[in-house]
Amino acid sequence: MKNVLTRDLVLTIKNKFRIRLALKIVQLIRGLEDEFLTELLKILYDDEKNQLVVLGEKDIIPPLSEIVYRTDIPILSFDDVFSKELNSPLLFNIDTSRQIEDYDRRTFSVGPRFGAKDIFHQLQKVRRFIGDSRRTPIALYDLGIFSGGFTVETLSSVIAMDFDPKIVYASIIREVGLRRIMEELKETGIRLICLNDHYEGGWDELRDIIGIHGFTVNPRAVDFFPGCQTENTFIPYTEMIDWFSLPYNPRDTEELVDLCEKYRRKLATILVQELSIELKVVGRFQNRDVYSIFRQKEVPCYDTE
Repeated sequence: MKNVLTRDLVLTIKNKFRIRLALKIVQLIRGLEDEFLTELLKILYDDEKNQLVVLGEKDIIPPLSEIVYRTDIPILSFDDVFSKELNSPLLFNIDTSRQIEDYDRRTFSVGPRFGAKDIFHQLQKVRRFIGDSRRTPIALYDLGIFSGGFTVETLSSVIAMDFDPKIVYASIIREVGLRRIMEELKETGIRLICLNDHYEGGWDELRDIIGIHGFTVNPRAVDFFPGCQTENTFIPYTEMIDWFSLPYNPRDTEELVDLCEKYRRKLATILVQELSIELKVVGRFQNRDVYSIFRQKEVPCYDTE
């Protein structure tokens, strides 16, 4: 069974804060990634039954750039990391993500990423830019398809705005999501194209595992600490380890959580010392710590520890 881990710490920090990273900082972060992966691989299964594939920007960006620079129709990208490395008049980044409404019931909604307008206004802006002709042909891109639910909702949103999706691109596609999407696309004429790899098992992103990103949580549902209110709220995997999808022995759960927390602290130290970017707990949601990552001057949040 093939499982996928994506390396994305450098590009997440670069694109989340729209900053140029000095070579020194890039080397520090990538060195930390290497250290963490060495330790993580001691816990994860990577054998004859469970093959682990690690994909980074050198794997993901070349096939993505090929379709971006050869396309003759607009591409709407719902990825907030790798596609933002490319610059094309036909590539439009749409900042949306799933956010948790209720952890115990596993209910989600689709909302804008922090700092972005809702999907209607983002799509409306794209339409104004490319012209108002009805049924505008487009393609969609996202980094990965897991269960397929987010992709289905995305397709519904763009169709409702009178776009005419012709192709759905994804760098990696899980077999379960593939079957669901193919069923949804049946008789629509929309093609699904995988740019990198199909997989059967789990897929996790390094930024989520370490915890500078994670499951977005609706800030309206957060019990914030005094002075810590922010719209940029997420829950790292260490707070909901049962959603970690890469295979490992359940007896190693505590070791896995400790490892993630150890390297989150190491990364947080690099960020605050070198970039004045702070990562910290700002509140609680259904008995779980809620984090935020921000430039120190942006959020007047004091330590509660």
